[in-house]
Amino acid sequence: MQNKKSVPVLLGLDVGHINTRASLFNSVEGKYRLLGEESSPTSVGMNLGSGAGSAIRALQRGTGYQLLKTGSGLIMPSSSPKQGVDQMV
Repeated sequence: MQNKKSVPVLLGLDVGHINTRASLFNSVEGKYRLLGEESSPTSVGMNLGSGAGSAIRALQRGTGYQLLKTGSGLIMPSSSPKQGVDQMV
């Protein structure tokens, strides 16, 4: 039997031509549930991180989860309830 590690908190990021969407999922009893989803205009040019950062900050406000470090970057892995993510896709 294959041993699969559970990923409790998952951040999905979809960078499109117009909008960047961030979605937050949590694993409960082996099934994922959507906690929240936010979008922001996609950044034009080489800095795609700006639109992604805006979508993730909006997701933080909407869900109450702290996902970003004070300076920059994701809090990984999740360290306490409502703080950090275990995987980003």
